[in-house]
Amino acid sequence: RPRRTPKAEPEMLFDLQEASETRMQTQNLEQELVESWMKNHSLRVLPSAQEFAETTASVFVDLFRRFDFQRDSVRNQHQHLLSLWRSHCATVADRSVQNRLPVEEDVLLSEACGDLH
Repeated sequence: RPRRTPKAEPEMLFDLQEASETRMQTQNLEQELVESWMKNHSLRVLPSAQEFAETTASVFVDLFRRFDFQRDSVRNQHQHLLSLWRSHCATVADRSVQNRLPVEEDVLLSEACGDLH
């Protein structure tokens, strides 16, 4: 005798569809945030920029997913972080110049992030 598969309840189908849509929105948002850094931002030319872009995008997408933040709010806060980070990169570079030290671009992003913290 053939086995009968249980019919999916409409609510379960809706939940699966909603989860699939949310997953796609999350992936699109993460890609958008990485691109906003790597295509449009002055920090994109620094060493390790791709790694930092992917990490920050991942953090913001996680906040979006866990706390149901609005997409525009996530984008705005991400841009705000990049603005602060750029400012702190300039501060770190100025500090090196004032101390007559070379500006080490390979650690500029991480030092500026540390200053933000």
